[in-house]
Amino acid sequence: MMWNVVVKSVFLVLLLAYCIQLYFYNSTIDPHIEGNISDERFKLVYEVFRSNFIDGWEREGASLVVYQKGKKVVDIWGGYADKESGRLWQRDTLNIAFSCTKAVAGICIAKLVDQGLLNYDDPVEKHWPGFGKNGKENITVRWLLGHRAGLAYTDHKIHLHIANDSKAISRVFEEQRPNWPPGTEIGYHALTFGWLVDQLIRRVDPKGRSIGVYFKQDIADKYSIFSLLKFCDSCEYYSYIPSYVLVAECISNTLCIHPRTWLYGSPHCSKCA
Repeated sequence: MMWNVVVKSVFLVLLLAYCIQLYFYNSTIDPHIEGNISDERFKLVYEVFRSNFIDGWEREGASLVVYQKGKKVVDIWGGYADKESGRLWQRDTLNIAFSCTKAVAGICIAKLVDQGLLNYDDPVEKHWPGFGKNGKENITVRWLLGHRAGLAYTDHKIHLHIANDSKAISRVFEEQRPNWPPGTEIGYHALTFGWLVDQLIRRVDPKGRSIGVYFKQDIADKYSIFSLLKFCDSCEYYSYIPSYVLVAECISNTLCIHPRTWLYGSPHCSKCA
C-alpha cells in the first residue's frame, strides 16, 4: 500500500513538472526583442517578427538581418537561445543553417573550377577513383551539384563512427548503387550532399583538405567571413539549444524521423524542416 502511494506521488510530481514546463514553453510572455531598425520603412518587419513569438509561431528564439542595396536596415533578435535555462538569444547566438551550407559547398567547387582543377562536366570518377562502381561511372560533377546523381540516400546504415571517418564514408558511397538512373531525375540530396562534395574536394584540392578546412582557409578567412561548417566546444555557450519539449514533439511524429521525410518533406512536420 505504501509503495502505491509513493508511486502515485512521484507520478503526480512529474506530471505537474511537465505541465509547468509545457505552460512556460507555450507562454506568450514578453519575447525580449532587441536590436534596431535603421530604416522606418521596415518597422512593420519588427512588428511581424515580434508577433511571431506572441502568436506562437516562434516559441523559442530567432534572429533576422535584412540588407537593402548593401545597407543593413534590420538587425533584430529575440526569445531564448536556451529556453529551459532562461538564457536569452543574443546578437551573436549561433544557429544551425541547414541546407544553406549546400550553397557554400557550391562556392567551394566553383573556386576549384575557376582554378582549373576540375570541370563541371568531368565524371566524378576522374577525380575520385572507385566512385564509378555499380552504375555510377557517368555521374558528373554537375549532376552531383544539381541533385541528379541518384544518391539521395544510402542502403548502408551510417552510424556515428562511420560519419566521423572520411575513409569509411568514401567506401559507403563507392559501394552504393544509384537510387534511380543518374541524370534522369532530380531528387534532393538532403543528407548526402555534404559528404559527396567533401569527398570530391579532398581529392581535387592539392592540399587534400576537407570542405570545412578548405572553406575556412581559402574563402572565409580571406574575406573575413565568420562561418563554421562544424561545431566546436568553445562555441557551445553561444549556440541555440532546442528545448526538450520541441525535440520531444518532433521525434514523437514518425513522419519527422522517417529517413524519406528528409528527402521529400512532410506538410505535417514543419518543426523538423
